[in-house]
Amino acid sequence: MNAGLAVTERADALQLRSVTAGYGRSTVLREVTLTVPAGSVVALLGPNGAGKTTLLRAAAGLLRPSAGTVTVTGRDVTRSSPHQRARAGLCLVPEGRGIFPSLTVRENLQLQLPSWRGHGGRGRGGGIRGSGGRGRDSGRGNDSDRENSGRGNSAVDAALDAFPVLRDRLRQVAGTMSGGQQQMLALARCYLSDPAVVLLDEVSMGLAPRVIDQIFESLRGLAASGVSLLLVEQYVSRALEMADVVCLLGRGRVGFTGAPSELDGDELVRGYLSAGHDPGTAAVSAHGADPAGTGQ
Repeated sequence: MNAGLAVTERADALQLRSVTAGYGRSTVLREVTLTVPAGSVVALLGPNGAGKTTLLRAAAGLLRPSAGTVTVTGRDVTRSSPHQRARAGLCLVPEGRGIFPSLTVRENLQLQLPSWRGHGGRGRGGGIRGSGGRGRDSGRGNDSDRENSGRGNSAVDAALDAFPVLRDRLRQVAGTMSGGQQQMLALARCYLSDPAVVLLDEVSMGLAPRVIDQIFESLRGLAASGVSLLLVEQYVSRALEMADVVCLLGRGRVGFTGAPSELDGDELVRGYLSAGHDPGTAAVSAHGADPAGTGQ
């Protein structure tokens, strides 16, 4: 193995070092360094426009940094494609869910199942159990095909176990489901790719409190299984309850990194104020209320 790609047993799940990135001539991130230790939950907090989504996009390979490096489980992926980063162990759940609304739940799961886990329709098996159909595995594949098919079925079963409501809706067109059910389908990809680290961008956006409870319960289970999480979340209190580490981002720079116990409410509000954010919104968010006032 190339010494430069050697991975230690406890390599950080994700590390951004001195990353600068933006869009065109607009610089959004300025020499940002952030680490997600293996098996940890890191909450990335900050006001709108602080650069949180840009940071996730740079980590996932959707935006090429102009400076700095990105590593996943010890591997330098700075110049790697999003697909290569996914195979290295990174999974992004973007804001807005990112599902295929015109396809069924079953078809969405099949499309999200990576080829290395046994992707139905690419000669690798991966038919979904409990779908009422035979899947796409003819049963005539070689041992490797059957092994990948088994891995694929295992991953899908794990996703359906995490979100049982999807098991009864495998034939339903995804776009006809509720917003909460669509978010569960989007989160199912966390179980399909066997990731080392999952990047989550506002997974509670627009959802009712009862659904948010279900979503966060599934995330706690994912974290308990050893998967690292980098969580961008509007409900600060929920993020702090889960997090091992908190990072405050403002105006494209990290202003605070530490344990949640080291971050008091006043410091959190100052972090939002320093980026020109409305102090009322920051204070409300810090106490877990609905920051948008929508009640959804």
